[in-house]
Amino acid sequence: MTFLVYPAPTVARTSAAVIQAVTKDGFDCIRCPGSVSDEGFCTCPVGSILVERDLNGNILEEAQCEVCNGNKPASTVPNINGDRCERCQASFVNTSCTCGSPGILSGGLCFPPGNLPTNANPSVNFAQLKINVHSAWFDRNLYSSAAACLVYSNLTACQALGNMCVMNMHSFSGVSTDACGLFNTIIRSRAALSSTHDISYWKANLPWLYYGEEPGLANRVLQTYPVPIGFSFRGKNEFTAINLLAAVYDVRGEFLKWVKIGPGNLQLCPDTTIRQAAAFSFGTSYQESCTLSVKDLLVSHPEPVFFDIFMDLGGDENKKLLPLPSLVSNQQYNGKFINQETMTNWYLSRRLFLVDTLSGREKSLSTNPKVIRVVKSLKIKFQLVPRTQEGQIFPPLIAVTYEDVPITDIETQQVTASFSVEYEMDQDESIRKMNAVLGLWAWSSDVFSPENRQLEKENWPPITTTNHNLQPQPSTNHQPQLSTTNTNLNHNHQPQPSTNHNHQPQSTTNHNQPPPTTINHQPQPSPNHNQPPATINHQPQSSPNHNQPPTTINHQPQSTTNHNQPPITINH
Repeated sequence: MTFLVYPAPTVARTSAAVIQAVTKDGFDCIRCPGSVSDEGFCTCPVGSILVERDLNGNILEEAQCEVCNGNKPASTVPNINGDRCERCQASFVNTSCTCGSPGILSGGLCFPPGNLPTNANPSVNFAQLKINVHSAWFDRNLYSSAAACLVYSNLTACQALGNMCVMNMHSFSGVSTDACGLFNTIIRSRAALSSTHDISYWKANLPWLYYGEEPGLANRVLQTYPVPIGFSFRGKNEFTAINLLAAVYDVRGEFLKWVKIGPGNLQLCPDTTIRQAAAFSFGTSYQESCTLSVKDLLVSHPEPVFFDIFMDLGGDENKKLLPLPSLVSNQQYNGKFINQETMTNWYLSRRLFLVDTLSGREKSLSTNPKVIRVVKSLKIKFQLVPRTQEGQIFPPLIAVTYEDVPITDIETQQVTASFSVEYEMDQDESIRKMNAVLGLWAWSSDVFSPENRQLEKENWPPITTTNHNLQPQPSTNHQPQLSTTNTNLNHNHQPQPSTNHNHQPQSTTNHNQPPPTTINHQPQPSPNHNQPPATINHQPQSSPNHNQPPTTINHQPQSTTNHNQPPITINH
């Protein structure tokens, strides 16, 4: 078993002209041929690799810097870790690994000039704290991911760029060279290209991050077409399971797997599997909250994992998947929080994460972060379709709020997190029902008042009473309690009125319209989950691999957008 030790910079020792540092594996000390990095390792000049052991694994008296041969036939360059010479990418000139002028060297690739601004902004905005962090991860990968996505249509690079935009809260600013600015530059450059599954917001080879900017779009997405399945609590048609699936990506843009949303993936708070599974039974109002240790989060979430969430609509051979929108309350547009106002101004998005301890690292990826971001509240909101008894709902909304946590004392710091499932109904309809009940009660009070009964008593016909031998029936409690200290479950099959959504269904809504856009999904064998090193290695792809799961959008409003889209089929 190999144990990886991360030494502190103070390990390095100097004595006269002798400079010592810890070896890369953390087991020995060694003299350095040059300088020492902030992490306490020996460093080598550009184009060279660090060699600390001989062919038999014995430690050398002094580390060596070996130059990689960038000319044919070797054509090698140092790898991203600086400990091995690798074949340079095909994007370089055939005769050498040198990225000659006017080429731009980034991320191990040589890019032609003039495609993207070279001054990519690696800052991450933590708006709650009103600070920007110069991210080591963004500094290393932002430009290369954007350029490889634009120039080579590299699927992994496009996903990695999208992830960096998500880590920046999907926010727009006047800076076109930050993560979301570069992503939307690529979106605009592909406006004329085909969309994925005929979804105008989802461009080929790009992740789907936004729904669009049209005013009132959130109303149409959330309140126009019911989900084409119904829930029931009785009889042979009983159906209460909420089936959600997610396509999962790592921070480098690699697709990991499809997972069934349930206990242990969207819920940060620890609890029993049975209790957490109750959240996904239709009609169960669920809430859990807890306090988490920052130290534990740094260990359990060294990198963020990203989720594209769908509702599984079933299907015999091909699964039909309904993409679910998310609402990030931290999202900004030119410095203004836009998703904390009325629904008309909402910017719906897709793709989310739970914990980000990576983007807030400033000096290097091995140092502690200056700030981490944790999902403070994640709510899955269901709104019932009004004037129907068929158990129909509109597309669920995933409302997310993140908390920016400045790192001051890792050992003692804590952060709160909560997860809930809520049910809402149109308040106008509930008011109408309430008025009807109150009106009937008022009429009954007047008709059967003592005065009226006395006046009409003489005209009443004889009353015959029949004994039907009615026995009191045992009461049935439809509210099983699965409560814990931090978990509240309420099986309330009649959702209460709520204004949290500000959902005001349009009076012209036609519920016989086609169902929302769905995607037919065929599960594939499990991929290899062995993770690569913590770097992005973009390989130019002449023929992209389209066995990826769903991922992309057109963020620019289009006057010809067709919102009445039929179900879509994808062979995954």
